[in-house]
Amino acid sequence: MKTAFFCFSSKGEATARRLEEAGTVVRVESGALAATVASWWSPADALVFVASLGIAVRAVAPHLSDKADDPAVLVVTEDGKTVLPVTGAHLGGGRELAERLAGMLGVEPLLTTSSDRAGLVAPDLLASRWGWALLGRDALAATNGALIETGALSFWTDVPELLPPLPAGYAATEEANAALLISPRAHSTAKKRVQLVPPCIVAGMGCRRGASAKTLRSVLNEALRAQALLPEAIREIRTVEEKMDEPGLIELAASLDVPLLVVPRKEILAMEETFSASAATKHLDLPGVAEPCAASAGKLLGRRIATEG
Repeated sequence: MKTAFFCFSSKGEATARRLEEAGTVVRVESGALAATVASWWSPADALVFVASLGIAVRAVAPHLSDKADDPAVLVVTEDGKTVLPVTGAHLGGGRELAERLAGMLGVEPLLTTSSDRAGLVAPDLLASRWGWALLGRDALAATNGALIETGALSFWTDVPELLPPLPAGYAATEEANAALLISPRAHSTAKKRVQLVPPCIVAGMGCRRGASAKTLRSVLNEALRAQALLPEAIREIRTVEEKMDEPGLIELAASLDVPLLVVPRKEILAMEETFSASAATKHLDLPGVAEPCAASAGKLLGRRIATEG
């Protein structure tokens, strides 16, 4: 997490220096606050104001847009006795950072989110902790509200073997009755519900020389739709060494924020599974690229889709 600590006095800087291993200390000169915040807003994951709450609120207000995309904003008082997540406590990772900073200062973080105060773990906090996508944000307030009122949350999953331990109060139920879905697959939007998407899908991909990222993204989306899978479920893209330098594949992986990995030739040639006919047999002396690379991660979910590129 890229974190900036904004301080405004010698006392504030001394406190910020105690936290320096967690980020970059920035001494803000008089009159430079607006420009300093603007310069850090996009590149930072978190902005920590070692100052009053009022200074932080006024400084970030013009920039606030979306809690899933904005950096988390925290306040640490100059005396180091209070650590307060202000915005982005859950989806932005602010609560986790607040707990870390409070631990470094030897204090307890001041949490104001209702579920946190009640000792409950909301789905958006799980999404932040696990690095999973959260869908259905328009239903999040109602879902968290029900959790706070009852202390329980019903969930359904089709990938129980992939789940980390769930918090107390989370109870499995039938899909139709669940307030929370945990699945890599697309589900009906007729009923508004929150969904956590585990990154558990490996995409095997090959391409012609010079294939664009736009073309590759289109083909990948088509393959995902065929299996009712969500793009957010992609964990990594695998290909062969001969394709690792393809700009289209590199750009696609970067746009999805997933790694692009090589499956060694020796591993592919050792596979006993029968794959769909592929030009890789002629050009690379391999039984394929897309299917073997996907199968290197486990069960093959679908056959290759070959289109332009």
